[in-house]
Formats: sequence, C-alpha cells, structure tokens
Amino acid sequence: MANAEATLSGFEQDSVKNIHISGDVNFVVGSFNPSFAGYLNSLDDIDYVEPNRIYKAPFMPLSSASKPAVSRVVPSRRQKSIKKYQKREMITQSGVPSWGICRINQRERGDLASYTSDTSAGQGIDVYIFDTGINAEHPDFGGRAVRSENFIDYEDNIDYAGHGTHVAGTIGGMTYGIAKNVQLHGVKILDKNGDGSTATLIEVFVSAGNTGDNACDYSPSANPDVFTVGASDLQDAIPSFSSYGECVRIYAPGTNITSTWMNDQSQTMDGTSMANPHVTGIAAMLMSERNFDSANDLYNTIIQIATPGVLKSPVEQTNLLLAYNGLER
Repeated sequence: MANAEATLSGFEQDSVKNIHISGDVNFVVGSFNPSFAGYLNSLDDIDYVEPNRIYKAPFMPLSSASKPAVSRVVPSRRQKSIKKYQKREMITQSGVPSWGICRINQRERGDLASYTSDTSAGQGIDVYIFDTGINAEHPDFGGRAVRSENFIDYEDNIDYAGHGTHVAGTIGGMTYGIAKNVQLHGVKILDKNGDGSTATLIEVFVSAGNTGDNACDYSPSANPDVFTVGASDLQDAIPSFSSYGECVRIYAPGTNITSTWMNDQSQTMDGTSMANPHVTGIAAMLMSERNFDSANDLYNTIIQIATPGVLKSPVEQTNLLLAYNGLER
C-alpha cells in the first residue's frame, strides 16, 4: 500500500473515468504521472496500460454509390464436421454480393459467389464493434444489432458515417456476413469524420492501416496484444494501400467489399477496415464451436487454420497467411 501511495503524487482524481462495456469488460481513463502508470501496469488484474492518443479511422474513398440491399440464402445437404461422430447442418448462400466471404471459404480461389457454413454461425456470441456506431435497424441484421454505448459527447448514437455499419455487416449480416447468428453491439467511439481517441478503443482485432507502409510504425497495430489484419484483393495480392510487416498477423479480403450501410442500403468499400471484420467473423464462428482459455489461444487457432502460400506481395515478406473459414477448419 505504501508503494501505491508513494506513486500518487500528481494524480488528477477529477480526470478518472470508469468505462463499463459489458460483463467483465471494464477500463479506466485518467491523467496519471508515469510512476503511477507503471505501478498500474505491474498489477496482475490489469491487462495493459497505454497512453491515450488522438485516433482517426483510415477511411478510404467510397468505391460506388450506395444501393438497395438484397439477400439469397439456400439450405444445403448435411455434411460431416471435423469432429468425430458428429454432423453439422450446413447452409449455402448463392449469389453472394460480396466476394470476400466467399474467398476465405476456400483454399484456392474459385467460385466467388457462393458461401457455405454451419447453421449455428456464431450463435451465442456477442461481438462489440468499436467504430462509428451501427445502423441497428438495417434489415440485414435481422434484429440482432443494438447500439450499446456512445462515447462521442457531441453526437447521438446514430452511425452518421456508415463505416461501423459496413464493418458489422461483414461480421454478422445475413447477406453480407460470415457469422450470421451473432449478436452485434455498436460501441460508438468515432464521430462522422472518423475522429476519436484511443481512450475508448478496446483492442482485440484491429486493422493494419491504409498507409501502405510498415504497420509496426503505428498504434494500435504495433501492440503485441492485438491481432492486426491487412488487406488482400481479388487476385490474392496485397493492395498498395495495405500496411504490412511483422506486426500484421494475417490478411483478408479488403477491396471492393460490399456490406450494409446507412438506411436500408449497401455500399462497396476498400480498406483494411474491410479486411478486419472478415477475421472477426471467423473468430465468432470459432468461439461458438469451442472454448478458448485466452485471446492468444484464439489468435493461434486463426493462424493455424489460415491458408499459406497463395498471397502475392509488392514487398518482400515471409509467412503470408490468408484468413480461412471453410469446411476444413
């Protein structure tokens, strides 16, 4: 206790704010002197401490005008799962309007208009999207989306940018999504221009960035506790805008990705922010099927099932992995 009291010099009590998201997800924002921040970081009950920074989402220009959303889902035959003596009821979606979920559904690039998964598809899993909010009323969410929190004091909880809604659609939309039965929670930490701060950014799966250089030069992608995702394109190449390097653990489709948007519309976008939700969707699928002792166990499983040897990079890189969510996992 004496050590803790000794570090309190310069501690600004009025600056402390407790933020509770859900369940055991809590964090504290405040102004602390370096020695007290170091003390907090040494405590076993605290996962990590990092400085607050101004954050701006790396929005890419829109690829097209928004369009009405459409859906087509077709049940398919039962297929054996990888678990012995069990079967999974599979469902196949044909005429898929976004190629990305189809690409990660197969090892070799083939039919990019068909997506197959088990019918549980992330059931029982809650996914929190820390972004510009969610258009929770979009019909593609089927009533599974809610606006959980808003940390932008000068805006209400509506998604005025569309970015968070697009991300949520790839994770769990009925038409555009991977884990079609997850519960989607919008946590608004960015305003309509994509501005916010890392004080409200809980990092698990993050985008590598759209600066086309080393992701290790930036936060939060350089944080070793997060899972950083880069982008790939239709030709299994890493596009010039995607950041890269040792801090990028995996790549996923991030060009010409169509997903949910404002009102009842859909939108096509580019960016590592479009790649990241593919991997988040895979994580939700895995978590609905098995238990993980830690985030690192989940990270390792995603890496183990990924597809090696198919990606092409404009710069020399090793161990390039494409995210995978097919039947073989």
